[in-house]
Amino acid sequence: MATEMTYISREKDSRAGWVVVFSAFIGMMLSVGVLVIYTYGVLATAMASDLGWDVVDRNMIFVSYSLGSALFGPLWGVAADRIGARRIIIFSTVMLSICFVAIAAVPRDPVVAGLAFLAVGILAGGTLPPAFASIVVGWFDRFRGLALGATMLGVGVGAAVFPILAAQITEHFGWRITALSFAGMVFAVALPIAIVFLRPFSEPMAAPANGRAAGSRFDWSAFRTPRTWLMLAFAFFTGAVLVSCVANFVPLLMARNLSLTDAATYQSLLGAAILVGRLAGGAAFDRIFAPRVMATILLITAGGLLTLQFGSSSFAFAVAALGIGLSIGAEVDFLGFMISKYFDRSVFTTMFSLMFASYSLGATGGPIVFAALASRTGNYDLALTMCWSSIAVLMIAILFLPRYNSAQRAV
Repeated sequence: MATEMTYISREKDSRAGWVVVFSAFIGMMLSVGVLVIYTYGVLATAMASDLGWDVVDRNMIFVSYSLGSALFGPLWGVAADRIGARRIIIFSTVMLSICFVAIAAVPRDPVVAGLAFLAVGILAGGTLPPAFASIVVGWFDRFRGLALGATMLGVGVGAAVFPILAAQITEHFGWRITALSFAGMVFAVALPIAIVFLRPFSEPMAAPANGRAAGSRFDWSAFRTPRTWLMLAFAFFTGAVLVSCVANFVPLLMARNLSLTDAATYQSLLGAAILVGRLAGGAAFDRIFAPRVMATILLITAGGLLTLQFGSSSFAFAVAALGIGLSIGAEVDFLGFMISKYFDRSVFTTMFSLMFASYSLGATGGPIVFAALASRTGNYDLALTMCWSSIAVLMIAILFLPRYNSAQRAV
């Protein structure tokens, strides 16, 4: 099986590695995770208004995207490990651009729109974090956590910029032009940067301990170890809890008699905390045993949610926003960092894609459960109790992850 051959020959932790990080940052900023997930509220609302869809239609279209992404994401990971992440990213970037052109042409039928978004989830999954992370981690040893954090920062910046940009374009030119604009940006910016600058490190892969050649059939023995299942569970439940908190944060604060403007201010604080979590968490992973760092962040999150449940002060709102944001910022970086320490390089993207799919499934179902609990009880108390108690359990659970050392396979 062919393997990735377009390498740059440099030392690890070198300036050349940071060029790769910057290109991955741009790729993440213009990835499907930003341009679909974070702008969906703007784009789908305008589409529904123009095409006559109801709330159910709008939500089911997003579910079609989420299922396509979660189910096919691991297959992109397998492909990246077999033929090279760079090729997968380039191909999937082209597909993302084409899919936005298709979205711009959808008719009134919501089924057709659902199929278009399903195609996005299936074909553009190669632009999600695992593929970019698999290239970045190869360039770094001492600064691996910081490099991953800087890469994932692209999601945070994109999440802050593109909803506003989408709203402006949609307001002045319509949602079809917004979709075409995204197609153009992906093709004109993300694609050439990936082609020119996104290169894997030239270090050859070490032979796996079981003697399989890199790029051969995936070794399923990883699923016989408790740490794999613990990390999959961690990914699923943090996705469910944290995304539920983000999706319902503004409605929750407004239920505490805050205005939309005031609630949005705390949401902005949450967004800023995500950026801090990405960089500070990543840098801390390089210096301290990563599960201890993540457990500390989760402790802040659990405390913030507990404070929010029993308090309605500015302090409670701010602590909750900071706690949620820090955990969201650090969580995906933590998964990528731990996978690079626990698993062989030849299966890194596959394992990360499986973890990310688990996270995505949790993120899809969690907000539905959270909203159902709030609707059934008439308030957010039970939902908040389940969130902070779940975070507390996860905080304790990850402390049972084994130490990584030089004897363990690492990227």
